[in-house]
Amino acid sequence: MLRIGQILQPLLPRVLAREVPARQKRLRVAEYSTTRSMIALSGCAQPAATPNTNLAAARVLGRLGIKLIEPDSAGCCGAANYHLSDHDKARMFARRNIDAWWPIIEQGAEAVVMSASGCGSLVKDYGKLLRDDPRYADKAKAVSTLAKDLSEVLLSEDLESLPIDAYNSRVAVHCPCSLQHGQNLPNAIPKILNSLGVETVESENDHLCCGSAG
Repeated sequence: MLRIGQILQPLLPRVLAREVPARQKRLRVAEYSTTRSMIALSGCAQPAATPNTNLAAARVLGRLGIKLIEPDSAGCCGAANYHLSDHDKARMFARRNIDAWWPIIEQGAEAVVMSASGCGSLVKDYGKLLRDDPRYADKAKAVSTLAKDLSEVLLSEDLESLPIDAYNSRVAVHCPCSLQHGQNLPNAIPKILNSLGVETVESENDHLCCGSAG
């Protein structure tokens, strides 16, 4: 729907057109020498709303020697359906993603990386979601074990090789509730920024949801 809105934006009344996010010019990702691989979740809203998020993640991880693989056959994580009590459709999305990821996991992918914490919270629960499915229970449990928020991956890597000049920067941080409560990672983003020389300041009522759902 968002893509349709972006196409029709010039024809919409001004009051509606200004509510449609503009299309982003896609980033170019250079070829890096990589010896490791991880899987990226594309999701359903992000490719239309913020298509450069995973591309930016691929740039950063590429500089760390990690290839980020985003299979076309994967898609929505199922979180929206699950939270609207359509658990059967959420399970359907989970099975589809597992089928898309499994061959890459068998080839040695180290993690399933999420750049949307709302999705990450559910993918980490795929094992629970499909525990009664005899065909998928074991695979779902393995995927949940491999699931990581992008911040977890970055915290475990040496970031000194990244060409970032951020010293003397000062930023306010509001951690998504799905990251700080759903995944219990309230300090992950500040730790990364601090390691890069950025001073972080807690925002007021940081424990509250911003309303975006991760």
